[in-house]
Amino acid sequence: MEEKGLKEHELLSPEDGAGFGLKRELIWEWNQNVLRSRFSNTPVGFQTEKQKEEALAEWKRKQEIYRNAHEYALCFKALPDIASGEHFVGREAELEHLGRLFSEKEGRKVLLYGMGGIGKTSLARQAARYMKECYDGILWLSCNMDLLHTICDDTQISIANLAWHAGRYRNHTEYFWKKWDVLCSLVKEKKVLLILDDMNNLRDRKLPLLWKLPCDVLVTSRNCRAEWMREQKGGQEVTAVFVEPLREERDWEAFYRSYSPVPLSREQTGKLGGVPEAGSWEYLADASGSLQSGFVRYSRRRTGGAGGLLSSDKCSECIGYPASAVSVADTGGRN
Repeated sequence: MEEKGLKEHELLSPEDGAGFGLKRELIWEWNQNVLRSRFSNTPVGFQTEKQKEEALAEWKRKQEIYRNAHEYALCFKALPDIASGEHFVGREAELEHLGRLFSEKEGRKVLLYGMGGIGKTSLARQAARYMKECYDGILWLSCNMDLLHTICDDTQISIANLAWHAGRYRNHTEYFWKKWDVLCSLVKEKKVLLILDDMNNLRDRKLPLLWKLPCDVLVTSRNCRAEWMREQKGGQEVTAVFVEPLREERDWEAFYRSYSPVPLSREQTGKLGGVPEAGSWEYLADASGSLQSGFVRYSRRRTGGAGGLLSSDKCSECIGYPASAVSVADTGGRN
C-alpha cells in the first residue's frame, strides 16, 4: 500500500501529512489503514489482500476529491488561432534562432522588439507552435493593460482554486501578490513558456519581476530600452532580438506568392524592397501616383531604405495584387 512516497508500514505525523498536502481526516484514515495492515490477525485488521486494495482505492478517491477542491494548478489554454488569411513566410531564420535560444538554457528570457506591425506577434505565435512539444504548457498573455491587471485577469491566467473575489482580497494589489507567488511555485514544477504579447508600457514598476520568473519568458514589444533591463539583480539575463523588415528577394517573393499565384517579376520585387535600387521607392511612388512623399520618407527612415511597408491597398494599386494581401510592417498611419 504505497501512494507517492507514502509506505504502508509508515504512520504519518500531522507535520509529515501536511508536507504531503493531506488534511487531518486523510492523515487519520491513512494511519488507520497502516495499523489494519500491520495487525491483520486482529478483528479490525485486513483479513484479505482485496480488503487492503479496496481501502487504498477509497482513500485515493477521497484524496483526489480534496486535491481538486484545494490544490492550485495551472489551466493551460489553446494557443491563439492563426488569423484568417494570415501567411507566415520569410521568418524561418528568426524562428530557428528562437528555438536555439530556448533550448540552450532553462529559464531563458527573450525580448522580441521592433516597430508596430512588423510581425512580432505572428513570429511569437509561430514560435509557440514550433516549440510546444518542448514544454508541459504554454501561457499566452495579451498585455492590453499593465502587468498587475494582466496577471490578475483570470481569463488570461487561470489557476484552479484561485480567483479574484472582492470579499476575500482587499484590492487587486493584494490579489496580484497572492497569484504571483502561486504562479512562481507552479512554474517551478513544470516546464512552462510564458509569452507576453505587446507589452509596451516601460513605466510599469513590476516589469523586473518578469526576469525573475523560474520559467522561460518571451516578450514582444515596440521598445527596447534600459528600462526593460533595470533592477535585474537576482533575475536572468535578457536576450533582445530585433525583428526587422523582410530584406531578401526570395522572402518577398514567397510573401507575395502566398497571396497570389502570379509570380512577381524581378523588377517588382526590387521595387517592393527585396534589394531596392537607389530611387526605387520614389520611382514606385511616381509611377503609381498613389504613394505620398511623406510615406516614402517614413519608410526609408524606419527601414534603412529596405522598404516593405506597403499596405494591402497599395499592393493592389502598384502591382495589381488583391487587397486581401496584408502589410508586413507598420505604416504608422500614413497611407
